[in-house]
Amino acid sequence: MASTEPLQRLERLTLRLLHKRLEQAQSEHSQLKEAVRSEVNEMLEKQRADKLRRKLQQLTRATADLDGRLCYGAPPGWGNGGSASCSADGDWSSAWLSGTEVSYTVQRSSGDGRLEMTHSKCTIELQIYTKPFAHGGMRQAFYARDKSGVGRYVLKRALLESSKLEKRVREMHRDAEATALSQQAALAYTQAVGEDAPISYLPASVVILRSSAEPGGTAVYIKEPWLDPAGGRWLKWTRNDGHIFPEGKLDATIQSFTHFSLHFLRQGLGCDAIVLDAQASCERDGVEALSPSKRQYTLTDPALCTADKRFGRADLGSEAIKTYMAAHTCGPLCSKAGCQGTRV
Repeated sequence: MASTEPLQRLERLTLRLLHKRLEQAQSEHSQLKEAVRSEVNEMLEKQRADKLRRKLQQLTRATADLDGRLCYGAPPGWGNGGSASCSADGDWSSAWLSGTEVSYTVQRSSGDGRLEMTHSKCTIELQIYTKPFAHGGMRQAFYARDKSGVGRYVLKRALLESSKLEKRVREMHRDAEATALSQQAALAYTQAVGEDAPISYLPASVVILRSSAEPGGTAVYIKEPWLDPAGGRWLKWTRNDGHIFPEGKLDATIQSFTHFSLHFLRQGLGCDAIVLDAQASCERDGVEALSPSKRQYTLTDPALCTADKRFGRADLGSEAIKTYMAAHTCGPLCSKAGCQGTRV
């Protein structure tokens, strides 16, 4: 009987060869997958970049067009700041619009102490000035009034809006909730430090108005009380990315309030959150107003930055919180507010 050893040796060699080829095929397959994945990622990045580039171009065109249509000064008769009339192409000739106003209130839960948001609705009728008076990076602002003749407001809407009403309402809803939470933080801060550093936020609501001139027959705005600019000097201390302007570094009140907001909202929301984009009209200005006791702050348009980025495009998340806290220096007001030990 012939020996089977040569046959077994051949089988082993064949198996080794097949195993080697299999490993080579698997390696080539992995390399191919990685190459395809890399190519797909490059395509997606290019698509995202193209989309952002188109949006930036749209925004640039919109702001350039808007700059040519702004009215300047407040409407005639609107307080001390209204002595200079708006430009001739702006007036109160637009139709009265009716709709719904949604207001926002924050309360602390009696159970776990978390902050809870409640909403209330009412009908509203407003007339909007025909031309905007200002715009920022994301919004344009209009004067508005009610039929009583007493109510004077500012309405803000996005420069680039979604065609979907639900999305527009959701974006404004998040902004109004962020303002309500910032307002609650400001109230708690003022209670903690006393009248040495009075801070408040203008209340913000969402108005949904029926208008045949709007896409889908509906316009959505953030509504705030009008603040007479003659009452003080407009200042901005922080950006929503956590950067502190030179003016902010010198202002102990804003420094400590921003730090306190992290302390307060971390407890109330159950995650890291901070109030940034601090900007306000101050009742006094000049060098003497650098002392916290010399200013009264009425802030507006906050950016609430949270660890889970729940508050829309202006919410730049944990990185913004870390950036602010890395640049922040605690002072006596932080100690008085009880936030000196709060860190990220």
